[in-house]
Amino acid sequence: MNQKGHFNIVKLTLDLSGFAITIGGALIARFAKDEYLPIIGGIMVAVGMALLGISRLVK
Repeated sequence: MNQKGHFNIVKLTLDLSGFAITIGGALIARFAKDEYLPIIGGIMVAVGMALLGISRLVK
């Protein structure tokens, strides 16, 4: 089958969620006034980057 114009919904979902979680975590880590929120933001950035890396492995 020719899948030239077919996009992978799993890859697209991993890309979009990875970007959203990474940007959200970076904003939380940057503008947080609490003691523990920058740590949570950093963890969110790490999870988002991991999702982007996993999406690169999906064919």
